[in-house]
Amino acid sequence: MGNLEHFIEEFRQGVEVLAGRSSAGPSREDSAARPPPVLAEPPSNEPAQNQIFIGMGHWLRSPFTDDDNGFQTIEHKGICLNNKGAHVALGVAQPFASLCDLVLCDDRNLWANWNRRLEGHSRPESFFSQFQLVVEDASPDSCLALFLFLARINGVPAEQLPLHWVNYVRRWELGDVISTGDPMHSFGALHNAIAHSYLDRDWHGAWVESLRFMVQCIGNGWSPEALPDDGESTQLMYARSLMRFEEQAYRDSLQYAARLQLRIPIKGTSNRYRLVDAYLAEEHIPLGSLKVFLRNDSDSTFLKSGYTLMAVHKPAERGSGNDMTVSLTPDTGLHLSDLWAELERMEDEAWGDERPCSEPRADLSQYPAGKRPDGQPAPNQPWYISPEQTLIGAPRRFAGTSKLGTRLDWDQVCDAIWRLYNPFKAFKVCSDDGHAVCLEQVRPTLPENSQAAEAGKRLIIAHWQSPNDDEPRQPDQVYIGFTPTLKRYLAACILRADHDAVRLRDLPDKEHFDFIELDGGFAVVTSSGAFAIDDWRSQVIDREQVRTEFENACLRRAMIDRMALQIQALHADIEKALKKGLSAGNTTRLLNRMAGMRLKVGQCWTETMTRSYDPGIIQFREALESRFGIAGKLELFYDSLDRIGSMLDSYIEYKTSSRIAFLTFYGFPIVLFSSLLGIALVHFQSQFEALGWTPLHLGIKTLLLFLVLVLLGMIAIRTWNWWNARRTRLRDDDFDDGKPSRPTNRPS
Repeated sequence: MGNLEHFIEEFRQGVEVLAGRSSAGPSREDSAARPPPVLAEPPSNEPAQNQIFIGMGHWLRSPFTDDDNGFQTIEHKGICLNNKGAHVALGVAQPFASLCDLVLCDDRNLWANWNRRLEGHSRPESFFSQFQLVVEDASPDSCLALFLFLARINGVPAEQLPLHWVNYVRRWELGDVISTGDPMHSFGALHNAIAHSYLDRDWHGAWVESLRFMVQCIGNGWSPEALPDDGESTQLMYARSLMRFEEQAYRDSLQYAARLQLRIPIKGTSNRYRLVDAYLAEEHIPLGSLKVFLRNDSDSTFLKSGYTLMAVHKPAERGSGNDMTVSLTPDTGLHLSDLWAELERMEDEAWGDERPCSEPRADLSQYPAGKRPDGQPAPNQPWYISPEQTLIGAPRRFAGTSKLGTRLDWDQVCDAIWRLYNPFKAFKVCSDDGHAVCLEQVRPTLPENSQAAEAGKRLIIAHWQSPNDDEPRQPDQVYIGFTPTLKRYLAACILRADHDAVRLRDLPDKEHFDFIELDGGFAVVTSSGAFAIDDWRSQVIDREQVRTEFENACLRRAMIDRMALQIQALHADIEKALKKGLSAGNTTRLLNRMAGMRLKVGQCWTETMTRSYDPGIIQFREALESRFGIAGKLELFYDSLDRIGSMLDSYIEYKTSSRIAFLTFYGFPIVLFSSLLGIALVHFQSQFEALGWTPLHLGIKTLLLFLVLVLLGMIAIRTWNWWNARRTRLRDDDFDDGKPSRPTNRPS
């Protein structure tokens, strides 16, 4: 062929041939017999005839023999494009950094072998119609390596190859997402967005669309770092739309991801560490450009330099090797070798004697020649670590089986990361007794029989080690910084009930504690207590004042708890009294009891008032009362007593009103008719005597008349009340659309 431009056109046609291949045939029998054109999980570690492994496959085979390296070079029946371990098989000193670097090597025997395996299907259309792609991923490196492989096989001169693209993909493969362009114009980011939109359902579609996008970019002569704002390219528009979706998903992931600052070792040193921002999360939606956003995020990171450490769990890719990964930003001078060693130790412990080691990998420098340091065979599926020691990947599923290569879960991996890179695990402070201890081992300042201890509250006071302290200091301790993770760590030291090591899951969110600046230091306040630290400032923390405010807050909390119980008892007593009929004596006793409760609470609040005018101490006290649940409780207490008092007042008023109504109902006729009869007896006494009525007869008749009149008066009053109630009662037809009309004065 000999011409890149012509080859690009043929490659584009070959991609369309690949697109036309699918598992769907004219019949179900054909569909079942036809192998898929793209396969992600091979049944073997060696490519078969008419298979090309891309990013997968072994170059060397064990068991061990008597030769120097203990491995035999595999004679592949198909084509193996896998840079991992290829340098050992080819006798090259340095590992190949990418698949593209492997394809650009000039090993004549390798190319001759590849030519033989093609069996005349070197042209793109013929190749894509005959070969099955067995792939690790659909990354830019994998796609460009396949493009370069077919270009070289078809005679495209080396000087015409897009070497700038090779350099770009190499940087991208090594994790450089800064110099490779901003997300909306970076080929790597947009390519991954396209590929990952298919990975959860269709590897074939992911490769077809990824190859289409790549060949369009190369064919148009675009720079991979700065793809144009081409409004006419539907693929670019589609890719950028996917990128905006991924950006939204990334912003959402910040809400549930574990974001903290960790201490990562610097290469070539034994006690020098660098503090970095870290991101640990599960990814349930495939995101191809997550690392692009993470590495370039200066807004949500504490150190304003992006997330240097990235640990991601992808449950959907379980067993692929990409399901659990930990990586560092390249060129930071940091390494993950100690984490790899810890994960391998944990894996050995989980497997015991059952860990398969019959076919160890040969591409890990940590297991040279497939052997452990003690000479024993290395595991078949170890945790992978890149040659730069900046990328760790989980063991893959064992080839041809459903058996996973790891027995560790995501929580164990996160615990290992925190256990190794916790910035405060060896950081020591001086406690009240003057001894230097780790932060999580500092004992509470107040005695166990104190009011605070009885309430389950702990106050811890310490100070940073100074040059004057007798205890030796580790040189790396100084560089921890007042990070959000330090605040969360101190809060965890208070919240946990025991004195074991603080775990990652123990770190509370910032909403669960307060950070208070004090003269001479700072304090972290939680619902379980406070941790105050004197931090070398010119002022010194007033420890006595801190203790006093803490104890007073605990006294208030204890008083509130007691009063809450007493109010419950008060309610129960009132309910019991009401069932029997609340007497005047009971009412007086209840009111006196409430007055005593008011007096006790008021006295406690007065005695425990903040005496300091220091803004930091005042803020410290307010934070204690807020976290202890005291703030606003005094008002609630008084409100509760006021409601009980109002209820008793209403009850007394009701009883009084009932008595008055009774007296009015029965007393009014009596008073009225007794007055009228009295007047009648005085004025008509002579007439009664003329009728011959004796005083006895007159008295009896007057009494009977009085009783009749009183009875009639009571009946008249009751009748009038009944008639008046009916006259003013609301009726159903007085409502219109659910709203009452004016009360009628008409009798119904």
